[in-house]
Amino acid sequence: MSSGGQGGRLAIAALCAAILALALAACGSSSSDDETSNASKKVPPPLNGAGSALIAPLMDRWQVGYEAETGEAVTYRTVKNGLNLRPVAFEKSDFGVSDAPITPDQFAEGTLLVMLPWALTGMVIVYNVDGVPPDLRLSPDVLGGIYLGEIASWDDPAIAALNPGVQLPSTLITPIVRSDESGEDYVLTNYLVEYENAHQEDFGITRRVFLTTKTGKVVEGGNANALKKTNGSIAIMPLPYARNQGLDIALLENPAGEFPVPNAKSLIAGAEQGIRIGPNNEVWSKELPKSAKDAYPLITFSYAAVPSYPKRESVKKQLREFVTYAISPAGQADVESLGFAPLPKKIVAVDKRTMKNIFP
Repeated sequence: MSSGGQGGRLAIAALCAAILALALAACGSSSSDDETSNASKKVPPPLNGAGSALIAPLMDRWQVGYEAETGEAVTYRTVKNGLNLRPVAFEKSDFGVSDAPITPDQFAEGTLLVMLPWALTGMVIVYNVDGVPPDLRLSPDVLGGIYLGEIASWDDPAIAALNPGVQLPSTLITPIVRSDESGEDYVLTNYLVEYENAHQEDFGITRRVFLTTKTGKVVEGGNANALKKTNGSIAIMPLPYARNQGLDIALLENPAGEFPVPNAKSLIAGAEQGIRIGPNNEVWSKELPKSAKDAYPLITFSYAAVPSYPKRESVKKQLREFVTYAISPAGQADVESLGFAPLPKKIVAVDKRTMKNIFP
């Protein structure tokens, strides 16, 4: 074999080896790029929500627990009007949170929204009356009479009959009501319509309580500050707020003639025996049976509002997973410390069935 032929073959072999090395390097680079690309695809952008401030403490807990379990993030911002669902209706937010069910107008506006009740708490009647101790007892008739302007002072015989031994002053009653619509007012008017028929004839179930007395005050935003500043005042607010503010909470009479303290046990009893569920999962209060001695009558739900047809497939998956986590035993654990109560089984079942229909 000639040295020239052997040298040519060696040159060709070297060239082939160089080409193979380049090819392997290129494959390695492509593989690495693919892995980086795939890794970036595994973590979707944060799911973003907006809505009610009531659920914010619970949402903080859910965000931490959900991210620890799935590695995915959820962001949430409170908005001034906790009933405003326009951001999610027009897909500026992936989900909304409301303190009251969606209205027919909201249902027809923009993207079709589905309501999922995912947090249970209570609404409470709070008061500020000099010389009157905590746990003042009130009945549906008395509460209805106050908001209809028929009971004007704290020493009214109807209030005194419920509170024997309590020295009640002649201070005028000053209802504090909000200038805007609210979940609190929705729950109160639903309660008064269900338990006190006179309210049905004058107002019905609304998202805003209207004053019928000259002594009342209309305030913007929450009621707590106005209540604290006004002797003789009365208002409604969520249980978590009232506890955090250290306000005096009234005890409401249920149909069994009992005055249960609003806590997790009584809220669950009220939710299990005193609600009906509408076609879009809206929860309405109904009169409790007389056998429900431990049930608190003024319960309420916070709702996740989600679009039926999210534009992005990843959002559909994230919504399903996050709501599933929120209503799971892990999501509902230890909610009592925040002023909420674990969801009743029938509400969890409704949510799961709804999600199966809209997020198959």
